[in-house]
Formats: sequence, C-alpha cells, structure tokens
Amino acid sequence: MKLNESYSIPDHLWREIHRYDPRIELKWDGRKGEVRVERFGNHILSFEPREENYYKLLHTLRHQDLWAKSKGARWGCDVVADKIEEDAARTDQQMLDYWNDRREWEAKESWGYMNTIRTLPENKAHTAKDMSITSGL
Repeated sequence: MKLNESYSIPDHLWREIHRYDPRIELKWDGRKGEVRVERFGNHILSFEPREENYYKLLHTLRHQDLWAKSKGARWGCDVVADKIEEDAARTDQQMLDYWNDRREWEAKESWGYMNTIRTLPENKAHTAKDMSITSGL
C-alpha cells in the first residue's frame, strides 16, 4: 500500500492489519510527516513511517482492542477493568506480605538480641558501678 511518493507499507503487513480489522485506515499526514491511523474516521494514533512501527501497530491494535477481550456476556472493558483490579489487589497483597515478613524478621532479630546472655572475659574490667548487696557495708 502506497502512502505517498516516498513511503509505502509492505503489502503483507497491510493485508495482516486489514485482515485483523478491515475498518482501519492509514493516511499520510504531510504536515507532521507521520502516518495517521483512523477507525470509522476517528484518529486513533500516529507514528513515524518506519517498517518496525508497522509491526508495532499490529501488536498495539491486538492488545488494545477491548472488543476482542470480551468474554461471554461481559463487555471487553469490564474484563479489562477486572484484570486491572485483580492486578492491583495482588500487588497490594504482595506488599503486605513483604511488610509482614520484614516485621517478623525484625522481631526475631530483636528477640534474639535482647535474650542473648552477654558476659565479659575475666581480664576485662567492668565499667558499671558495683551494685552488689555487700558493696555498701
């Protein structure tokens, strides 16, 4: 498919894009030097006319198509919204689990430190005041 005298889309890619969604139209925007992607006459996105961008266009169309993601009687946007909420809940739970694991580890470390018997060797002088019962006699 020829966009203008300088740029064209590889035919196999255009057939693949058109087979995926026949309502997609690609137009050359001479003012901006970009390819405009339109559906039902509405502008969807624009990109530079490089071959790798046409592959990215096909990938983007597939992953952002809400109608294709519909399941049964549910609309595609509802399915996507549920997935986003599930991902957010999973992330929150992972953060909470990490926080609880960290607090448990710190508690164990503190418990071990506080309950360790510490002694000084015989040749080291004690720096604390003598607090024995017989010291004041």
